[in-house]
Amino acid sequence: MAILITNSRRSNPRIRSFTKDLVRCLPQAFLLKRGKLSLNEIKKIASENNFHKMIIICRGLHGNPGKMLFYNILNDRLKITLILKICGIKLLREFNKKDYVMSEANTGIIYVSGNSKSLEIAYLLSDALDMKTIYRIPIEEIMCSVDTIIYIYENNNIVEIKFLDGYVFKENGPLIKVKSFKYFEKREKNES
Repeated sequence: MAILITNSRRSNPRIRSFTKDLVRCLPQAFLLKRGKLSLNEIKKIASENNFHKMIIICRGLHGNPGKMLFYNILNDRLKITLILKICGIKLLREFNKKDYVMSEANTGIIYVSGNSKSLEIAYLLSDALDMKTIYRIPIEEIMCSVDTIIYIYENNNIVEIKFLDGYVFKENGPLIKVKSFKYFEKREKNES
């Protein structure tokens, strides 16, 4: 299912780079340069081009992304499903050059390790992105089966989301540190 990704009206170069990194690593994601478009105009563009999911990146403190808003687009209506509050990011270009690859993604899967908080965020992202969640198996078993592995784990009581290339197991997207989240609709577990 195609995902439209854009940013809030008052963005900066760091938010635009973050948005481009997300578009590159998420399967079937497309960038919309927002400019001065209203939310209704974005919704109209998304409906005309058969997008069923949308992500808006909002500005936070000190010019970093502060929130990721996840929407479903149903019958020309936007329905917010998930808000991720972000406490830190690391752009792809900020990784050591030998530690990342620039690759486009067509397929993806969510892999989770850790406790209940990281598992909860994995299920929420699974619903928001229509992707399968896998846990309790070694990550090596899913390598070479998908283009992008969204790896969710906990580091010092902060849930981190890492985008890894499924073939060479190096970063192919930004690192996102999640401060908190809010979910807006009942979900069903999509796991294996």
